[in-house]
Amino acid sequence: MIRLFERVLRYGVVGVTLSVAFSLAVVLVVGWLPTHDPVLASGLAFVLLLPVAYLGHRFVAFFDAARDPFQPLRFAVTTSSTFLIAVGGMYWVTEILGRSYLLGIALNWALIPAVNFLIFFFWVFRLRGSDIVTDPLLANDRRNDSDVGLSELVD
Repeated sequence: MIRLFERVLRYGVVGVTLSVAFSLAVVLVVGWLPTHDPVLASGLAFVLLLPVAYLGHRFVAFFDAARDPFQPLRFAVTTSSTFLIAVGGMYWVTEILGRSYLLGIALNWALIPAVNFLIFFFWVFRLRGSDIVTDPLLANDRRNDSDVGLSELVD
């Protein structure tokens, strides 16, 4: 059992680690590519870190979630939308706004973590009510093991 604060902290550690790795990979790939294309670099870095991201979230942030065979598929669907944000955001910043790709990296740091946490929490890893320590009165008042509502998670 794990409190929401601890889960957010674990998610943050995994997320910051992945974000730093993504940022470094983009910078390295931009320098490595003959075209120095930050949009392509962003896509390549994202794909390279995908398995690490799943393993980090599965075994660190959401280690206590019941395993089911559809988690990798739900993660892939969620990650596809995140990929569009990462690459689309980089395109928007560099090609449309004409700004530095470093601003595109910062945009990814701002948009992706909060959205992904909620999607991972409620859909990808589907934490059930019995897996979360909440207010004892709320926990004792549950009539069934349905998915946890956000209002029940706030200490």
